[in-house]
Amino acid sequence: MKKKYVLVLVLAFVIQLSSIAQQQLQGIVKDIHNSPLPGVSIIIEGTSSGTSSNFDGKFQLNTSKQFPFNIKVSFLGFKSKIIEVKNNKVQTILLEESFELMDEVVLTASRKAEKRIDAPASVSIISSKKILSKPVENPVKALTGLVGVEVSEENAGQYSVTLRGGRYPFGNETLIMVDNRNIKIPGFDVADLGRLPMISEDIQQIEVVRGPASAMYGPGVTSGVVHFMTKSPIDYPGTTITMGLGTNSTFTAGVKHAIKFSDKFGVKISAKYYSAEAWKYDPKDPI
Repeated sequence: MKKKYVLVLVLAFVIQLSSIAQQQLQGIVKDIHNSPLPGVSIIIEGTSSGTSSNFDGKFQLNTSKQFPFNIKVSFLGFKSKIIEVKNNKVQTILLEESFELMDEVVLTASRKAEKRIDAPASVSIISSKKILSKPVENPVKALTGLVGVEVSEENAGQYSVTLRGGRYPFGNETLIMVDNRNIKIPGFDVADLGRLPMISEDIQQIEVVRGPASAMYGPGVTSGVVHFMTKSPIDYPGTTITMGLGTNSTFTAGVKHAIKFSDKFGVKISAKYYSAEAWKYDPKDPI
């Protein structure tokens, strides 16, 4: 008689364990636009049990953990969520997009495959935020202090930029560009940086490539490249007006007006005024 009772108890224990192991969690993960999200990670908190959603955003997870428990739902580019699950009903989970500023990645390339040691290139990026943090009347001055870059003010409002000391009697071998256009005066190999028709508020970033770059930009670029990239009228529509005063009777004024017609077409007009006294003649000065 004792053997029968023992057998009944063992069977009941096995059945109970079996019922616990068969708990199943099902659901679907979507974004706020109701589109399914594949590859979303779903993990039960406090355990190593987890799964991921399939191409249709659906997932299925078996667990021995008793309800209620929490699951963590995470996906790259979306805000993570911790959800309390109280029963085995199908879960519908909505994730919101998350915008995070990550480290910039700068890529350079030449026309043929070559070893890095054979094609050295030192690249610096000056972001719009850094440019605006310096109260200067000319965006060229934002290059001041950059390693390997020499900014010289030769006269009131007249600047020259030299990379790695590449200065010559009739110009230098530094290419100055604005929005992929060479702004050097043809035949003179100089760029009038004091009259650039752009304001600091309209610059997206400044790229500086030190070292020989003729393979990418053409002949005569032995010192490097300084590339001013302005903001797109599609992404930054509107009007911006700036004014400034300085020493030597310096006065600057600038305006930028951008219109967005569609997601692929926009127009921008910019203008700048600059005046200053390089030197003032004083007849009473004995010198």
